[in-house]
Amino acid sequence: MSKPIASVTPIGNARSAKPLVAAKSDIEAAIGRDRWDRPLIIPPDGEGKPVAYRRASTVAEVLDSHFGLHNWQMAMAVRGFAARPDLLQAVHTASKKELRELIEEAQDAAGANIPSRNGTTMHALTDRLDRGEPMPTGLPANIQAMLEKYQEAVSERFEYLDGERFVVNDKIKVAGTYDRRLHDRKTGRVVIGDLKTGQSLEHLALKTPAQVAVYASGQWYDLDGNREPHGADRNLGLLIWLPWTDDPREAICEVRWLDLRIGRKAILEAFRVEDFRKLNANQTMPHVKA
Repeated sequence: MSKPIASVTPIGNARSAKPLVAAKSDIEAAIGRDRWDRPLIIPPDGEGKPVAYRRASTVAEVLDSHFGLHNWQMAMAVRGFAARPDLLQAVHTASKKELRELIEEAQDAAGANIPSRNGTTMHALTDRLDRGEPMPTGLPANIQAMLEKYQEAVSERFEYLDGERFVVNDKIKVAGTYDRRLHDRKTGRVVIGDLKTGQSLEHLALKTPAQVAVYASGQWYDLDGNREPHGADRNLGLLIWLPWTDDPREAICEVRWLDLRIGRKAILEAFRVEDFRKLNANQTMPHVKA
């Protein structure tokens, strides 16, 4: 039986952590963006206009096949329209922008966004647990069980240092916010850890090492353009796999190393794919001259 969440002990010495930059919610809101929502980063030498950096999560997504996901999203939209005749009726007079909004609303009506919301919930709760902050009361048994499994898997070996820190990788012009930075008591390494709540490990096998490789090779960044090394290992990261479950008896948490050398290679391949996608028809299919 799950113990009350108040009895779950914080990991490490979270209260003493002094972050260099603001929490993700602050810096993400304050940093400038271009029209594609890319963060505008002050160059390392401080000269010239801010440069748009690609987001680490966006670059990593290039490596993923979305065929199955798109089929599932379409199926959920169909179910949502069937459940909400008012949305289906609105399709007849909707603009392109309104159609996209109707599809999202239909998917939400069918429960398509529940996994994403569940993941956000667990990220917020484990972050509070790591930092030693007060936990909400009355959490359901499945969430309590998941938090207990999380602590069992992580706290014995790893000490929490900080989390939700914004970093930039100037070499490849990519930026983003990592989940957490941990100290491995056994080896002395400092590693970037990434929490995932999805059901499939295979789905994470490439894009997660790629994403974490960007963070591990980057530097802390503040709104004045200052950089500072974070000291994390460049070749090893950590996956904390906490798949969501509605049944507390099925709660599990696995901790796995991430090979960031493969991740860096994957990121370079993602850049090559992006470059190929920029080619137009005139470049790849020139006219046949008479």
